[in-house]
Amino acid sequence: MRHKLAVAFVIASTACTVGIGYPADETQAATFTLNNVTSRDAATVLRSIVGVKTLKLVDESTFTVHGTQEQLDQTTAVVKMLDATDDTMDTAPLSASDGTVIAAVVLNRASSREVIATLRGELRIARVAIVDDKRVFLRDTDSQVQAALKVIERLEH
Repeated sequence: MRHKLAVAFVIASTACTVGIGYPADETQAATFTLNNVTSRDAATVLRSIVGVKTLKLVDESTFTVHGTQEQLDQTTAVVKMLDATDDTMDTAPLSASDGTVIAAVVLNRASSREVIATLRGELRIARVAIVDDKRVFLRDTDSQVQAALKVIERLEH
């Protein structure tokens, strides 16, 4: 009798766990059309900064991303930053779900290559991407991003 109860319990618990769906983990797709940056530049930033793995370039200004709703929400926020003009780009840091922060900076005087080399050398920030040699995107902890923004400000003067 005990054996039958144990088997029944295993079958019942398996049926319950298999039947539960997690909508947040389901893969979805979103297509983005850009006006101010190429889809190739967007792909570089999204792969480096957001960690997008499934991205298909449709043409010079359009691409499709597959991921969870959370990943697509983060991608949408970064694409908004990416596709803005330098004058209208929101440079407020964006909080990511893993506790890191994503920031974008428009460079006026400093060289983007110098900025990246300095950030990697002084702060060991690895997740950095450049767009149009004028904009730098980075992702790290809030304290590292704040330190990076101070370094960039120093390099700008």
